[in-house]
Amino acid sequence: MKITYTTKDESNKVQQAEFLALSPVERLYRFLMLMEKSKWLNHHKEVKKNNFEIVIELGKSGK
Repeated sequence: MKITYTTKDESNKVQQAEFLALSPVERLYRFLMLMEKSKWLNHHKEVKKNNFEIVIELGKSGK
């Protein structure tokens, strides 16, 4: 394992160069794998049980 000490900008440039060196199909697969691991797209909310909830629905006028 190789450890390097670089600035954030240098690291980003290396990552970008490595990504752009991939074929378009490989880029797509990497992007899809990233999105699969990402919690950003994961919209599953835990449903809490035994909670008391009051829902007030207002009409279109807001009254």
